[in-house]
Amino acid sequence: MTNRPDPPPAAAGRPDKRTVREIILDLAEAAGDGTVGPGDVAKVFAEERRKPGAPAQSAHRWSRIVREEAIGLARAGRVAILRKGKPVDPHTPVKGVIRIRLVR
Repeated sequence: MTNRPDPPPAAAGRPDKRTVREIILDLAEAAGDGTVGPGDVAKVFAEERRKPGAPAQSAHRWSRIVREEAIGLARAGRVAILRKGKPVDPHTPVKGVIRIRLVR
């Protein structure tokens, strides 16, 4: 048996960092019948990753990851990807501006 130190406690007052998938699902749930944009998800993700006292990061750097995760969730049937207000097939290339809606 090895002596391993206990993991450090979570920072006081800071919630655990959520994954992009969790943020997409949380924001889509909060939107109800509405939609959420990938930029909104990226902003929340960037803000949760920001260290205390550090300047705000550009959310743009996370947009590709958010799109890929949203498409993965759409392929799994958890969310719908909308383009110009209409659902698109996530198994084909998804181009342009998209919105994300929770599948109920």
